[in-house]
Amino acid sequence: MTERDSNIRSMLFAELGFTIVPLLSDAHDYVISHARKEGRVDKADKIERDHAKMSQLPQPTDAEWDAFNKRHEEIFGEPYGFSRDSVRIMRHR
Repeated sequence: MTERDSNIRSMLFAELGFTIVPLLSDAHDYVISHARKEGRVDKADKIERDHAKMSQLPQPTDAEWDAFNKRHEEIFGEPYGFSRDSVRIMRHR
């Protein structure tokens, strides 16, 4: 499973009352660095601002994380590709 697949899959669990969102990875650090080198400071700044906002979201509780992982394995037959420390939760309730 690629990081992109995980990002897309994370959005499919709204029926649980929340969405799990992965934080930026090292690949995004490369995108930021490349954007700055190309003079696209506005794009790099936007990515960094978005990451800062996402980082302030809470981590899922143990119960939420367990429910998410159980549902993910039911649908996709494999564990989710990120650890609990590298994701944040957006609650819909």
